[in-house]
Amino acid sequence: MDAAQDLDIIVLYNSIRENPQYLEVPNEMPFAETPLHIAASEGRTTLALEILRLKPTLGNKLNLDGNTPLDLALRNRHTTTVKRLVRKDPDLIRVPGRGGITPLHYAAETDENIDLLIRFLLLCPSSIMDLTNRDETAVHIAVQNQNLRGFKVLLGWLRRSDNTKVLSFRDEDGNTVLHLAALTNQLQVMKLLVGMVDVNAKNGEDNTALDIVEDLDPQCQNVDAREILRRARAKHGTSPGKDATSTTRMTCEDYLSSGGTLMETLFKVGAYMQFSLSGDMRNSVLVVAVLIATATYEADPTHSSTVINATSSSTIQWNEHPVIAVLNTLAFGMAIGTCVLLTFNPLFLFLYFPLGIFSFSYAATGYDGLSSLGAVIIFIPLIVSIGLPVMMIVPWNIVRRHKWEIENQTSSEYSLDEVKYRVFTSKYASRKLQ
Repeated sequence: MDAAQDLDIIVLYNSIRENPQYLEVPNEMPFAETPLHIAASEGRTTLALEILRLKPTLGNKLNLDGNTPLDLALRNRHTTTVKRLVRKDPDLIRVPGRGGITPLHYAAETDENIDLLIRFLLLCPSSIMDLTNRDETAVHIAVQNQNLRGFKVLLGWLRRSDNTKVLSFRDEDGNTVLHLAALTNQLQVMKLLVGMVDVNAKNGEDNTALDIVEDLDPQCQNVDAREILRRARAKHGTSPGKDATSTTRMTCEDYLSSGGTLMETLFKVGAYMQFSLSGDMRNSVLVVAVLIATATYEADPTHSSTVINATSSSTIQWNEHPVIAVLNTLAFGMAIGTCVLLTFNPLFLFLYFPLGIFSFSYAATGYDGLSSLGAVIIFIPLIVSIGLPVMMIVPWNIVRRHKWEIENQTSSEYSLDEVKYRVFTSKYASRKLQ
């Protein structure tokens, strides 16, 4: 510690000695220029860290201009102070300042802050989800400011962290990142995005990216931008003579006015499993399902004939009792299907393939003990009993993919799937979305 830094600490504690309330900010003062603001804005790193240690809440305090201490350090280019502060308290990265802009948003504005952008993502990964008052993500800001380096870093982070849904977030005008890239004619950004986003998404004016490109270039001089979008099968927005908005509105009205359907029952099951089925209950049912699958598998004489037939002549033969064979297979299939239903997760997809092979190998063994007709019959309950749980999963997961769009909805219009998601999760609205 050099003399100046040492003097800062001495002065700090002298001030505290003279006034024990020196670092206190009254609750009735939502905005205040605190000692931490002053230290951060002047790049006095050691003093700022000491104040933050003594009074962590000052890191979240806004001054009269709506800036946090970290904001001031960033804007005054005190990089060392910024790095030390966020290492001390990574949550400072998510504190919004003026306009809802967080330090990550600020770092995304220019490629001069590329190192800080990377550091913020590493220290506080969840900051990528933060929005400004204009519903802009850090990716929106990078594209708006034509910060290609920053955009590539953010895109790589989203791809590797499996958060590419952020690319579909819309700002207050309903623009996704692709719309902004089209508005600013950034070909490289468009090339990187077309394989990862919906190229036919519409903004608040019902324009797709292709509409925007053609509106900005009515003379058709920007051939490259058109070619990029058309290769990705981009389409125009509202077709001539057709009001897409009113169509969506009518569809939602008809849906809410209609009676219930079998598909809606599946939606309810899916919503219950996502929001209400506890982990202990899930595990208990899973244990029972495994026991049933084991018992029915061992009840198949084709799997136990080597041991049982040698010692007993009373073994049940499936060829003589086809009803028992079908019921046993039905129970086995339902148990396997329940296991799939309770463990459905993209991370477990590699398990479902061998599970399917095992299930059909079970049915295939019936060929030796049954007639040709019976062998066909035994496959039917197996397929149905496994297929039904899958049918219970797929419809809800198609609907719930809109969760991120709903949580970041800025338009007054909703798609039909968004309406369904809101309807069937309303019962669990008081619970945290998972």
